[in-house]
Amino acid sequence: MAQTDKPTCIPPELPKMLKEFAKAAIRAQPQDLIQWAAEYVLLSRLHPLEDSRRERVL
Repeated sequence: MAQTDKPTCIPPELPKMLKEFAKAAIRAQPQDLIQWAAEYVLLSRLHPLEDSRRERVL
């Protein structure tokens, strides 16, 4: 792994986004996780919803 002098900057909203994504994936139990994840991310960008509402759409 390359070393850099720049510190890694993690957006403050990332942990919450990852937690919501993981919970939704566990609840949905999709057959094709990659396809489901792509649709989840697309929907979350097009229509920012509460996690529970997004699950019902998928």
